[in-house]
Amino acid sequence: MIEHQILKKLKEDLIAIHSDWQQAAHDKNIRNDPAFLQKFAEDVLILDKDALSAKKVAPCKDKASLVHHLLSTPWGAPFISDMTLLEAAQTYQSNPTIPGPFNLMVENFARYESEFKSQIFDIFDDLSEEI
Repeated sequence: MIEHQILKKLKEDLIAIHSDWQQAAHDKNIRNDPAFLQKFAEDVLILDKDALSAKKVAPCKDKASLVHHLLSTPWGAPFISDMTLLEAAQTYQSNPTIPGPFNLMVENFARYESEFKSQIFDIFDDLSEEI
């Protein structure tokens, strides 16, 4: 039963990230909205926390590991970032008055939507369907 709850929560997190991504990709104004950025950053942190918990559940260990890896690995293409999405979200959460790296990362994700859709967000969508 606990495994089922962990998997359900991970799926909900992936759906939330999908929603955030869709909004950011298609609404330029929302990318600078502090309330939206706060929610998106929080959703990233929650997804990572739940992915780390799900790594302990045999049926989705590999999928959860992939989610954590994607969130905790710096980007190299199509834009280079010294900071991971997870670090950028943590930075924004600790000081939301300064959008900084998280806002820039969201802007870059949107700017290179076609590349990122296939790299990270389609993977998250596929994992959500598999769970």
